[in-house]
Parts: sequence; C-alpha cells; structure tokens
Amino acid sequence: MIVPPVRPEYIDLESRLTTFSTWPDNAALTAERLARAGFFYTGEADCTRCFCCGGGVRNWRLTDNEWLEHARHFPRCQYVQEHLGPEVVDTVVTLSKDYEQITVDMVRNALL
Repeated sequence: MIVPPVRPEYIDLESRLTTFSTWPDNAALTAERLARAGFFYTGEADCTRCFCCGGGVRNWRLTDNEWLEHARHFPRCQYVQEHLGPEVVDTVVTLSKDYEQITVDMVRNALL
C-alpha cells in the first residue's frame, strides 16, 4: 500500500537541503548526506525528520550512517524501503537487536 508522504513539501532533495541553512557547523553529519536520506532539518539542535514517514532522528554521531539509522528507527518508511530494499532493511533491524552501532560492513557481511 502506497502512503502519501507526511511532509510532501520536502519530497525533492533541494527543498530538504534548504531547511539546513542553519544546520550547526559542528554537526556530526553533513546536510547533504541527511537530505539524501530523506531528512529535513527541524531547526532545533541536530533534530531531523523524514519527509516520507515523519520519523525523527537526533543526536547524530560521526560514526552514524544516515541510511542505516533511518532504517533502524523507521523500517516501514517507504522511502527507506525503496532506496535500500526490504532485504537490507530487514538485516538492519535484525542487527539492531544485538548491536547499538551498525555499519555498512556489518550489513554487507550479514547479507553474504
């Protein structure tokens, strides 16, 4: 079932990027990376939200992967499902049960 985006005004990358004009200079991840992963900036601290599912992520760390965190916290998000695929999302969810931090290599190895 296709569900319309929670925030359709941020459906395109450029509109999401414009929300990061006041993104903290010392933030762990770049605006470009977060926007590509479907997030827009809320304007508070390092709080971001997905335009599609409306899910929010904050307290980003340098070691975080924006796509994996999106999948970990909001595995049913259509945007994540379309970009990563169900197999990758399911793998992220499974790994999340045993690990606090998930890396691309961990996901890759689990899929082999």
